[in-house]
Amino acid sequence: MATKLPMKQLVKLDTGDSLDKRTLKSQNTGGQENHRLKENNFSQITANNNPSPSNNSPLPLNNQDIRINIYDLEKKMNQDKKASEDPQLEQANIEQGQPETTSLFSSDDTRRAFIRKVLGIICVQLVITTIFILVGVFSPTYQEFQQRNKWLTVFCVLLNIALLFALYCFRDYCRQVPKNYILLFLFTFSESFLISYLCGVTNPTVVLLAGALTTIIVFALSIYACLSKTDVTMKTSLLIYFPLAVIVILIVAGSYQSYMSQVIVSLAIIGLFSLYLVFDLQRLSGKKSITYTMDDYIIAALDIYIDIIIMFKELIYLLSR
Repeated sequence: MATKLPMKQLVKLDTGDSLDKRTLKSQNTGGQENHRLKENNFSQITANNNPSPSNNSPLPLNNQDIRINIYDLEKKMNQDKKASEDPQLEQANIEQGQPETTSLFSSDDTRRAFIRKVLGIICVQLVITTIFILVGVFSPTYQEFQQRNKWLTVFCVLLNIALLFALYCFRDYCRQVPKNYILLFLFTFSESFLISYLCGVTNPTVVLLAGALTTIIVFALSIYACLSKTDVTMKTSLLIYFPLAVIVILIVAGSYQSYMSQVIVSLAIIGLFSLYLVFDLQRLSGKKSITYTMDDYIIAALDIYIDIIIMFKELIYLLSR
């Protein structure tokens, strides 16, 4: 026979049972929440390890990516090593008109090959100019031809201006073979014709003396540019103010038509282009702050050739007065 419990004990039992149920329910709820948190954490870890293609975060490297990167690095190092061992590879790219991928020289051998190439071009230009000068000085027939066809002189002046504009303002022409050589040697022939005209109306002794002095000056400046520790390429203030000073001298000398003013003008121009010659030779040597790049062999030859020719002209003007 079941015993009856008092009311208070029944209330306590009901309350206890309800508390036990609530505790069990809360435990079940907490367990579900913990399970959901674990699932969320796992999904986040999976998303981080395998991001979607639209995610902006960088993709992690797996073993295959690492092997590919190491392979590319070894391939690049082998190519650089071959280029440094054989500088003719880069020379072949230049001859084919292919632009360089970098403005730096891979080795000293490549730089020396570049210098030999530029000096070889300059030697050819000077030989052509010397031939024109000799013909202009010692051939009366050639002198008469120039006197009868003075329009050729005007044409050569205009052609020089157009060629210089094309070579200096459109650098792509300087890097495309054979366009760069054609433009350069057109300028060389045109300038040589003008110099031969000047030498044809000048005393041959003066021309010979001017040529000898130009050779001595160029040789001395070349030694100075190669051996001097002074970095002329960084003397920007000198390269700016010296030309301005020469322009002022020209303006003042134009007001005073005297022998002394003309001598001062010639000496100022010779000094200016002597500075430019040192500047260009130091750029060519590659040992100073500013240098020519591998693509600039035509520009380097043109710069140095113009420096030498202008000094030769001014020495003729100076000695013939």
